[in-house]
Amino acid sequence: HVLGGRTLMGWVLLASGLSNIGQFLAEMSSDAFQLLGMAERGFLPKAFAQRSQFGTPTLGIVLSATGISLGAFLDFSDIVELLNLLYCVAALLEFAAFLYLRRYAPDWHRPYRVPLPFWALCVMLTPTVVLTLGIVLFADHYKQLVLIIVIVLASILWPLMKVLRRSGLVEFHEENFFCGRDHHDGDAQEAMGLIGMSPTAKPIEEQIPHYTPWGMLTGRGSKAQASDG
Repeated sequence: HVLGGRTLMGWVLLASGLSNIGQFLAEMSSDAFQLLGMAERGFLPKAFAQRSQFGTPTLGIVLSATGISLGAFLDFSDIVELLNLLYCVAALLEFAAFLYLRRYAPDWHRPYRVPLPFWALCVMLTPTVVLTLGIVLFADHYKQLVLIIVIVLASILWPLMKVLRRSGLVEFHEENFFCGRDHHDGDAQEAMGLIGMSPTAKPIEEQIPHYTPWGMLTGRGSKAQASDG
């Protein structure tokens, strides 16, 4: 208002509002389609894979919008801090998956392979992991409690999905690492071959030895031994 008067102030407010709407729709859409993709791959119940007449994932949009609406009751600073903590946990999971696959699936095709042995990768990630853990440890106790609850619920969710699948109480699509491989045989089978899987392969978690932190670092306690290469 001081720099350009009411006209400039109005345009800035309008642009900010439209930008927020766009970011909201983009975030909600990405969350909803991620749930749809997980359902199509058999990781979530079949209901999440249902689309509306416009091709949009109805249940995913409802859940995403509900979560965002509940977050609207929090202070902005609380939302930012909680998102940062969740991002820290997600980053730690990605680092763990990176080391895990390098240790137990070194021959799988990768778009890019970090040219370092396993021990060097651990050294490379150590500063980042320490910094990330520091962010979590220095958060206030309320945020830490919320983070612990989220981690516990997420840890329960995966075995719960397995129980529901075995019991038949909830319908699931066939558990496929590549979505639609039964309908697009050429592309899917070619992609599966690149990472060392066959079209009739077992679920992805059954093709890699069971994870133990000590076993990953030492190579012991697993049927399949992999080199650090």
